[in-house]
Amino acid sequence: MQDKDTIIQELNKEIKQLREYIKLLEEKIGRLEKNSSNSSKPPSSDIVKPSKILRRLGKKRKRGGQHGHRKFSRQPFESEQVDEIRKGGLPGADITAAVGFMKGGCHMSYTTIQQFFKGLFELDISRGMLCKAALKLSQSLQPAYEQLAERLRHESQIGIDETGHYGQGKLHWTWCFDTPDYSGNTRSGRHAMV
Repeated sequence: MQDKDTIIQELNKEIKQLREYIKLLEEKIGRLEKNSSNSSKPPSSDIVKPSKILRRLGKKRKRGGQHGHRKFSRQPFESEQVDEIRKGGLPGADITAAVGFMKGGCHMSYTTIQQFFKGLFELDISRGMLCKAALKLSQSLQPAYEQLAERLRHESQIGIDETGHYGQGKLHWTWCFDTPDYSGNTRSGRHAMV
């Protein structure tokens, strides 16, 4: 059986080891919590990747504002700052048609379309505005699309072809239906050809 002094020495030795281990852990936590807002580190050194666990589970952050973050909105212009007012939004019929062609026909990203207008026309259009223009055009074409889709069912001869393309990291398919009088197409987000 150990005497009292030996037990105290062993406990003091263990306490010393535990204190050293705690100190190492605190230093590690301090290094992990450092970022550009609380140290002299540059912003590029901040951790921006999601944790390995989230990536493994396939979870992605939702678009737009994140839960718990303060909303930032641009302040509206004062009336004396406005020198021109346009009705129906910034993109007129020509720009809306061009956006629809570039997005639907050329499969260009909104960023590429944005760069196109900025580079050629020195026209700054936000990606949100481009998205609204494409949606507006798509909605305006819906009745004509439905008429052609219904007419397609009654055609005696139809040529069909498909092509694959990527959008937002997913494989999509566009089918083209050709008849002697007209052509139509439809899209799917399926990941395999049917």
